[in-house]
Amino acid sequence: MPKDLLKVQEGKLKKWKYVIDSCKKEELENPDIIERSRIERIAKGSGTTSKEVRELLKQYRLGKKVMKNVGGKAMKTKDINKLVKQFKGKMPKGLGI
Repeated sequence: MPKDLLKVQEGKLKKWKYVIDSCKKEELENPDIIERSRIERIAKGSGTTSKEVRELLKQYRLGKKVMKNVGGKAMKTKDINKLVKQFKGKMPKGLGI
């Protein structure tokens, strides 16, 4: 992974940690309850933007969907390739997928 891309990803992870730290316990247990007013509160409390909070929620939902598709099974290469094709374009730029 290129160093500049690694720095970008590390920066996102750092911001996402602040976002998570600004969430209430009930929001962490059930992120589906996070709507506009909560997003704005979380963004203000974490020193990030609403856009960054939404991006984290999007990544959470995408990861949840991927894990549901994986279902704890040992995956074959063709299954992994199928998942990559399914989620291509939905991943943030620069993740190399």
